[in-house]
Amino acid sequence: MKIKSAHKAIPDFFLLPGKYAVSSSARDILEDLEPGKHQFIPVVLCRKNGELFEGDHFVLHVCSAVDAIVPEQSEVYAITTASGRQSLRLAKVRPSLAVQKNKLKDRHFWTGNKSFNINFFCSDEFFKRAKSAKLKGFDFTPIREV
Repeated sequence: MKIKSAHKAIPDFFLLPGKYAVSSSARDILEDLEPGKHQFIPVVLCRKNGELFEGDHFVLHVCSAVDAIVPEQSEVYAITTASGRQSLRLAKVRPSLAVQKNKLKDRHFWTGNKSFNINFFCSDEFFKRAKSAKLKGFDFTPIREV
């Protein structure tokens, strides 16, 4: 897949049309923590003039989904989708969230299953490594484990 961008620089975590993508640095951290769990599809990014951006980039397919948010202890609200399915949504941009630790098991990077399936969540260890590596493009919101 080849995509053109008007950006001057590409962060380590970014949105492509319909999918999120990561740099090789972000991929390496995810692979170190959860080897073989997620899918990384190579993507070629080039500037409008055709010049390639430095480094390797990948479309990220997160293959770990779990509904671990504790609604009663989180700033979320319930909705019913057009198809009649019950789901939860974040009540504000930087909500207070609590997750059930026993549902997370050994996960370091995941998405929701029925609720929050367009959001990504990460472990403290992933956060520490991303911060240490000075990865850009991530917007972290702290989550409490209960």
